Amino acid sequence: MYDTLKQGKMWTGRLLNRRQVIEYTFTEEPKTVDYWAAVSVTPIFKANGDLSGYVQSQRDISVQVAKEENLHSEHADKAAKLDIAQVLQQQKPLKTRFTEVLALLFELQTFNSQRKGTVLITNADAKFLDVFVRLGHFSEDFIQNEPRILIGKGIWGKAAKSTEITITDTCFCDSCEEVEGDDNHIHGHYIVPMIYAGKVMGVFILYTNTHPPQNMARLAMLK
Repeated sequence: MYDTLKQGKMWTGRLLNRRQVIEYTFTEEPKTVDYWAAVSVTPIFKANGDLSGYVQSQRDISVQVAKEENLHSEHADKAAKLDIAQVLQQQKPLKTRFTEVLALLFELQTFNSQRKGTVLITNADAKFLDVFVRLGHFSEDFIQNEPRILIGKGIWGKAAKSTEITITDTCFCDSCEEVEGDDNHIHGHYIVPMIYAGKVMGVFILYTNTHPPQNMARLAMLK
């Protein structure tokens, strides 16, 4: 933008801006909200050619940008679903295939900042979930003290019992019922039960940014 304006040319583009939103309550202070704007900056010149100033116009395009991001996410999810299917059909050890699936998911925008995931497998008597694959950074203390998960207990065990995908928008590691990680960074989850012949074989746990997408394409890909 600055290089264009220095040349005396008009600049147009998108900027991520912030503004304060005032809610008429007695308790809440103004909130800072991010929004996308289509911006146009035009230099104004004097009669002798000297720069006089700039005229800027902008309009909020947050809704348009959100639609574009959702469309991009849907295309990425559909491609990932095909890649995952190919990986799972390969003649490789199951642990290797699950590790490759996690690596593929980490390339999706929602997961790429956390890049952490775990696969839990149901034990022989179908009462507990045990760690089968772990990918990403976990502290040694967490790894050594990682508990078995009782099916039906906590967010992971409850997801296994319900057989339904569970999505958490925000979760602090030290506030969940399981010991989940090695820091207190807030994050979200996709918790995906693995079902075969009507039985729960285990659970995929994917760490995400807060408020992960819940659109139909994302849920279809995870299933």
